[in-house]
Amino acid sequence: MPQQHCLRLAEAIQRDPHSVTDGQFAELREVLRGVAAENIAKGPLAEVPGTGTEAYLAAWVNAMTVELTWCVVHFDGLLNSWFTVLRVMDETGAEDELGGDFVAAYNAEVPDRIKVRNNNLLGPTGWGS
Repeated sequence: MPQQHCLRLAEAIQRDPHSVTDGQFAELREVLRGVAAENIAKGPLAEVPGTGTEAYLAAWVNAMTVELTWCVVHFDGLLNSWFTVLRVMDETGAEDELGGDFVAAYNAEVPDRIKVRNNNLLGPTGWGS
């Protein structure tokens, strides 16, 4: 299942980008190659000469891999740093316009390991180090 491979990569990147192995990437690329071949075969590209070649499939997989890893790092750490630099204010706990309490929902729904990680990233001031 391609989603599971993508989630495993996202988790590894989030924990430590250096932990991603060549083997993990090779396995993901093989899975994505199957997805690419299937999408091409059942879509409008099936009639276009050269779209089933190894070079075309490799380019498709490269594009998927770049987009996937960009999305992962964008939401994993980039935004945390970006919000810190811009000094985006934390929610205060007051009810929002939809009637929900962000702080209560965060404390109830977010796993402790994520809360600990967020607190370590943001530091004692809440703005990061």
